[in-house]
Amino acid sequence: MFERLMSKTQNNNAGVIWSIEGDQYLAYAMSPQGEIATKSKSSFKNLSLAQEWLRHEGVRSISLKQSSAYLEMIGQDQET
Repeated sequence: MFERLMSKTQNNNAGVIWSIEGDQYLAYAMSPQGEIATKSKSSFKNLSLAQEWLRHEGVRSISLKQSSAYLEMIGQDQET
């Protein structure tokens, strides 16, 4: 049990919140290598809920990325 908690807090020190469609947020906990380690199962209706989820995942540093409608349409809105 303790190993799982320790690895969770050690591996997920950074996170990203993507703002899409103005009122939808996707949250990703990143690995030390910059890859997605964990992502939320669904979108969040506001920024504070996405931040809370990332904090629960052990994330200490969160960046916010906004996605334009054009990038969403061509599928390039979630590249990290």
